[in-house]
Amino acid sequence: MINVRVLIAVRWIRRPLSPTLHISLSLAAADACTSTLIGVGLVINSYLPHLHNIELCHIQVWLEMYRLSGIIITVFHLLALSINHWLGILKPLHYTTIVTSKKITIVTVMLWVVPIAFFMTYFLTERNFWQTCPITDNSFDKVKFRIVFISFFVVPLIMMIYFYSHILYIVRRQQRTWATLSRSGSQRSRGMTRASTQQRRTMEGNVKAVYTTLLILGSFLVGWLPAVTIFVLICADGCVFATDKFAQEVGLLMQFVIGWLSNILIILKTVANPIIYSARMIEIKDGMRRMELALSRMFCNSNRRDRYTTNLHQPLNFGCSAGSGNANMTALCRLNGSVTTRRSGRSNYPNTLV
Repeated sequence: MINVRVLIAVRWIRRPLSPTLHISLSLAAADACTSTLIGVGLVINSYLPHLHNIELCHIQVWLEMYRLSGIIITVFHLLALSINHWLGILKPLHYTTIVTSKKITIVTVMLWVVPIAFFMTYFLTERNFWQTCPITDNSFDKVKFRIVFISFFVVPLIMMIYFYSHILYIVRRQQRTWATLSRSGSQRSRGMTRASTQQRRTMEGNVKAVYTTLLILGSFLVGWLPAVTIFVLICADGCVFATDKFAQEVGLLMQFVIGWLSNILIILKTVANPIIYSARMIEIKDGMRRMELALSRMFCNSNRRDRYTTNLHQPLNFGCSAGSGNANMTALCRLNGSVTTRRSGRSNYPNTLV
């Protein structure tokens, strides 16, 4: 629901959306879908079979297929963000011509379609797909499939490490260049410094976006790496630990603790990402504030709406007397609601009031 709240705020975010914001919002949608599948999977895979002896094998296979697809969709989104930042740092002057809105839309669709199409093809071509029960008899519980899955996880991770390492190298080199120019007192150096001001501001904005993505990447690794490691090491056939033997060796309590910790980390990861979006991305923060104001106007009564609007724009001084009460503030609320952009129809209250 926290991810959905971020997605609902898209309606109030100023257009056009930047490529980073576009991919980040798609990533929030992927997190929301993954969280939902995890919750449904706990009911279908654990609660019903173990407490009510209800086996929904086909539904379990479909859920597993989409759950694994969701992990790879998230990895691909993070890889796309790293490539986007790398291009912004490497070619700042040509970035807008290389990364266009049309290309971003196509890439975003592919980030969703390719993993789902791959796993759906893999599962549907499995000869025991329609007859397998329990689910552990399916080929996805064998080492061959686990190796294929881990390659989709590890290869993008290695690519991301390369891109961010190169970004760090470029930024450090550019910072040394700017430091040299600032220490030099010649007229030519001052001219070069003025010419590079815009490029410097662009790079600083890109670096801030890189830090945000690195926080998201860190939460992804902390949340998913333990679960993926367990998934690769433990399976029914060919893995390092066989499922039955592992359960006998570690005991039921330890098996429960391992599963509990992995699920808790995944849940914390899906909660952390929208908090990072709200705290680090100015566009999302502003969009959520606009959404809250719009909802307050829609559902709150006049007095509560006036108080909300007053608190939202503090500190402001419009020369209202202390005894004027709600009348002046109601007029202010009406003023805020009437100030809109004719072309887009969106409120411009922050700029107007300032």
